[in-house]
Amino acid sequence: SRQQSPATPFVVRVPREIERAWTTVCRNSGLSLAQVIQKDDLCRALLLLCLVADEASIGIGILTTDQDRFLDHAATEVLSNNKLASVCLRIDPERVRVLPKQHTSQRGITIRSLSHNLALCPASEMEVLWISPFAVSPKRRLDVFNLLLLPWPLQLSSKDFEICLPAPLPIPEPFRVFRFARQGAGTDTKRLEEFLSNAIQRAQEQVKRVDAVVFPELALTAQEYLIAERIAIQNDIMLIAGVNGQEGDQLGFSTPTNACFIQPFGLTLIPKEKKDWVATLRSHQSKHHRWFLDRSQVIQYGLGGVLPASKTCWELTDVEQRRLNFVNLGSWLTLSVLICEDLARQDPVSEILRAVGPNLIIALLMDGPQLRSRWPSRYASVLADDPGSSVLTITSLGMAGRSRPASSSEPDRSRTIALWRDVRYGEREIELPKDHNACVLSLVCETIEEYSADGRGDGGASHFPVFAGLHTFGV
Repeated sequence: SRQQSPATPFVVRVPREIERAWTTVCRNSGLSLAQVIQKDDLCRALLLLCLVADEASIGIGILTTDQDRFLDHAATEVLSNNKLASVCLRIDPERVRVLPKQHTSQRGITIRSLSHNLALCPASEMEVLWISPFAVSPKRRLDVFNLLLLPWPLQLSSKDFEICLPAPLPIPEPFRVFRFARQGAGTDTKRLEEFLSNAIQRAQEQVKRVDAVVFPELALTAQEYLIAERIAIQNDIMLIAGVNGQEGDQLGFSTPTNACFIQPFGLTLIPKEKKDWVATLRSHQSKHHRWFLDRSQVIQYGLGGVLPASKTCWELTDVEQRRLNFVNLGSWLTLSVLICEDLARQDPVSEILRAVGPNLIIALLMDGPQLRSRWPSRYASVLADDPGSSVLTITSLGMAGRSRPASSSEPDRSRTIALWRDVRYGEREIELPKDHNACVLSLVCETIEEYSADGRGDGGASHFPVFAGLHTFGV
């Protein structure tokens, strides 16, 4: 129970049944895990404590409409003290993490099946951050969430790829290292600035408002990102962008790094003059796995004149501290971002993604057309099935345009720049008509009841972003 005055501490009165269960656990603390299953009273005590903790944590880590001191304490004190890595008060996140949870898998039985609100994430090499909660303006209820998809760059040349000689990494002879460096990138920032500003204006002619702008993998230089960030904040828009980080650039990279940035400032209630918050709220993560181009891909993308098809060519990017961000935007939307290979090579991120079950996963790609028959669709379907996340994959028009069909008889699908998949209505390819180079993807929330392994329903609190409309246009 709680004292009436917010200035006084909590008064803890533990029910006797919970005290007995905790006493049983403490009495058997010396048992090995293999011996636990032989002790029925201990198993019942552990399950009881798990379920009680889960029920007590309804709404933890997300923005709630009711004032709740417990949830506020968990969000502002516990999360902050744990550097956003866990809502567990007394166990160090380097031993085990407890994070807020959005989906309970409805497939199979695992330890993840026991809870609706708390996700148990064992310590790993992954740095995991729960960035939450952000108060969204009451005038901007996210009943509809509009994503402006910008498949930048619109064109790419084979000269945007080059072999690094000498190789900056210690690498054996059968392999090569290549870098991606868009010709003229950073020298004509005015072009991007005009494109983004005009795209937002055109999008707002199609829908009431734009909530977020999404650029694909390696779309922007650091200088271009900062321009896009400024424009997004000025227009009250969230920004999600793939960035080609270089040593010594304005974002502070010390080595070439394929990264993504998430900037929610534009959606928050923080006054725009609080410019010191811009860098504070800007979260980033680097790519977990390097891209490699083999013979088939070199030929597919028409790069045979610059990259040797007889070698396996590895991307020049620093694989630094692996990080996964969960960004909560209100009562029904928590999103994560992956970068290309990280969608396919899901170790070590998959266990954490499935434990937390974010509502929305956005995969930023440097890839060909986003067709149902290609690899992003297969991996998106895995995450849609378990834990139930909706998945958006997006690539650039420039890269999709370089992808050559395997047969000359196949239709040109190079303008299919994105693929949407949700567990409710399946897949939808997002193809831009000729002369269109941008689109708005509209999402709405559908709410369904999920059940835990012990038969508890969540009261219809499981939220699914689902497709609600598509508006394409030219800029």
